[in-house]
Amino acid sequence: MRGDVVTWTERLVSVDTAPGLSTNPLVQLLADEARRLGGEVSVQDGAHDGVPQQNLIVRFGGEGPAGLVLAGHIDTVPWSKGQRATATPERAGATLYGRGTCDMKGAVAAQLHAAAARRHDLSRPLVLCWTYAEEVGCHGAVAVVNQAGLLGDLSDARCIVGE
Repeated sequence: MRGDVVTWTERLVSVDTAPGLSTNPLVQLLADEARRLGGEVSVQDGAHDGVPQQNLIVRFGGEGPAGLVLAGHIDTVPWSKGQRATATPERAGATLYGRGTCDMKGAVAAQLHAAAARRHDLSRPLVLCWTYAEEVGCHGAVAVVNQAGLLGDLSDARCIVGE
């Protein structure tokens, strides 16, 4: 994977996905990297409040029953001018500021980094599932649940939500 987790967090934070903005540019960035790593990418189109949105599902390790799902969301909380965390990442010593660094673009970067590190020695498939509009009602997660089979066979899988 090109870059470390902090660098990837900065890249993700730089794509503003606050309510009212589309997650599509961020999905494209993540999907491109996942494909480069050999992941099987599925994009689920949707919308919230008239704004186009996308969920991203990435599978590593083939088509068998998944062993683990790493899940999260790719939107961020609303922002106001009084807040320090913006869509421009800022380092202050060992601290990284930016909307989504903790909730939850940092976790998404860590999940992708973990997938990149382990993708060649999985005993069962790994699924990454990142959804839109969590901060305003989990609309993307509802869309995933409503499309049966989108994540593949999860009959004996475990799930970790990076939040």
